[in-house]
Amino acid sequence: MELLFIALRNVFRNKRRTILNVIALAIGMIMIIIGIGWMRGYQTGLFQSMINFETGHLQILNRGYLDEERRLPLDANVNGIHTLGASLQEDDRIEAITPRINFGVVLGANGYSRHLIGRAIQPDTEQKVSILHTLIKAGDYFETGSGVLVSKPLAEKLGISEGSSVSLTAYTKYSTEENPQPNLVFTSVVGIFHYGYPAIDDNVIYTDFDTASDLLLMEDEATKLVIRLKPNADRNAVMKNIEKKLAGTPEAAYPWERFAEVVVSAVNADGSTFALFLLVIYLLIILGVRNAMSMSVQDRTREIGTLRAIGMKRRTISALFLAESVWISLIAAVFGLIVGGVLALFLQYVGFNMGDYLPEEIPIPFGEKFTADFRWFDFVFAVVFGAVTALLAGLAPARRAAKIVIARAMSTTAIK
Repeated sequence: MELLFIALRNVFRNKRRTILNVIALAIGMIMIIIGIGWMRGYQTGLFQSMINFETGHLQILNRGYLDEERRLPLDANVNGIHTLGASLQEDDRIEAITPRINFGVVLGANGYSRHLIGRAIQPDTEQKVSILHTLIKAGDYFETGSGVLVSKPLAEKLGISEGSSVSLTAYTKYSTEENPQPNLVFTSVVGIFHYGYPAIDDNVIYTDFDTASDLLLMEDEATKLVIRLKPNADRNAVMKNIEKKLAGTPEAAYPWERFAEVVVSAVNADGSTFALFLLVIYLLIILGVRNAMSMSVQDRTREIGTLRAIGMKRRTISALFLAESVWISLIAAVFGLIVGGVLALFLQYVGFNMGDYLPEEIPIPFGEKFTADFRWFDFVFAVVFGAVTALLAGLAPARRAAKIVIARAMSTTAIK
């Protein structure tokens, strides 16, 4: 215990060196706290937005659909969607299930035509699974009846608005290369949506199932069933239960990551880059503290020689310098936790609106506001990180101090 008090006194003998070490370690701890929380918030926020935006938590498709997905086939569907949906909804961990049909379509309006991707949805269940209904900028979300939803950019290009008459042309379910069967229906624009993401806004329109049934000649079938789970539901357990019900059928269940591979890969790559960044910061901090401790040993050569001369053992000398490193890490932890805690509160409950910092031509498809996600163990990890860093940085100087020869140390002039 006495050794710890001596170490604490020594820490404050050279205030400038101590301050620099404390700043270096505190910055490292703050970066650990903020970095981990921000990356977790970025990951969970982006993934949750993707689930709300497009994929749901799980999807059920015909086992052969994904192999032909690029051509938007209508001959590899999920059949008996109402019966299957009712059966799956018996699992109380499932919040909602909605069917979708993806198909190629030509939208005609004002003498212009545009090849697009059509998506048939069931409005009442779709709004329980995705956020489409919150993105209506004009008109309504099928409240006034059947029709199509068109994006704001597309509506401007075609000169249409809510209430405009349009035509939809698509091949029916029974079309083949030898016997193409295009069908045409006339309907109206019921609403204008805007994702702010060109990949959707410029290429996708939405229609209700009644309109799609007339156009595609499909009944009680869909491209997929999209499932949203209740909060904290065990997705793997739900998926196993679904797989049991689908055993022996042409359908299979897939996790949402299967339909967002680009996003998942990008986020994982960002995580790897962040880990590498932390490693570089870690090495820099170790080198900085190590150099400062080495200078301390060099400045105190005569003092170390005197302590050795009066009987202090080598391991005690080594322990003294390591104790000083511990004190520095503890002081740094106090400042790191205070500053890091304040920043963490801001990032978790206020966040940043990225739209204010990016040019308009760079779209953010999954929401512009980003917040962090901190856990109590992030702060514990940061403190442990600082302590281990300080100990590793002080290890070599402490061993060097213990090996100083008494006679040579007593004859050395301290460096000023």
